[in-house]
Amino acid sequence: TNAATFEPGYEDGSGKPGSDVKIDAPKFKDKDGKDTKAPEGTKFTPGDNAPEGVTIDENTGEITVKVPEDAKPGDKITVPVVVTYPDGTKDTVDVTVTVTDKDNGVYAPAYEDKLVVPGKETKSSPTFKDKDGKDAKAPEGSKFKITDGFTAPEGYTVKIDESTGEITVTADPEKLNKDTKEEFDVPVTVTYPDESTDEVKA
Repeated sequence: TNAATFEPGYEDGSGKPGSDVKIDAPKFKDKDGKDTKAPEGTKFTPGDNAPEGVTIDENTGEITVKVPEDAKPGDKITVPVVVTYPDGTKDTVDVTVTVTDKDNGVYAPAYEDKLVVPGKETKSSPTFKDKDGKDAKAPEGSKFKITDGFTAPEGYTVKIDESTGEITVTADPEKLNKDTKEEFDVPVTVTYPDESTDEVKA
C-alpha cells in the first residue's frame, strides 16, 4: 500500500501568542529512508482533535496554526495531520508548535539618568537587555512614544524620536537656572513589532 511505502515528516514550528505560524509542506521518505515525493493525488486534512484555528492546504499539506492570544510561553500545540494516499490508505503524523515569548517578555528597556543644563539640549537613548541580562538591540520596527498623560514641568521641552527612542530635553534658561533642583521622570511606551508593549521611565 502507499501508506506502507511512504513516510511523511513535518518540521515542527514555533510562534508568539496571537501569531499565525506557517509550517512547510511535509517531506516524504520511501521504505529505504530515501527522499521521495508523495504520489500524485495525495490529500492532507486535519485529524481528530485538531486545535481550532488550524488550516491545512489539502493539496500541498502546508499548515497554518493560529496561536491563541492567551497561550503561555512553553505551551505546545499538537496538530494531527491525516495523509490520504490515492489508494485510500492513510498515515497520521503529528506536528508540534511551541509557544514562544512575546517581545516584551524577551527585551527589557532602560534609560540612563541625565543632568539637564539650561539652554543646552540633553539627549538620552534607551538601552536593551535580553532575558539573560545580555546587551541587546530593540527589534527592528519598534516604536517609542511619550506615554499619554505626561506633561513636562514648566520651563522644559521634552521630545522623543519615535523610531530610536532618543529623548531630547531642553530647559529654558529664562525660566530655570543652575540653582533649580528638581527631578522628573519621562514615561515612555515601547511598542514592539509583535504589538506587545513595555513601559519604561527616563
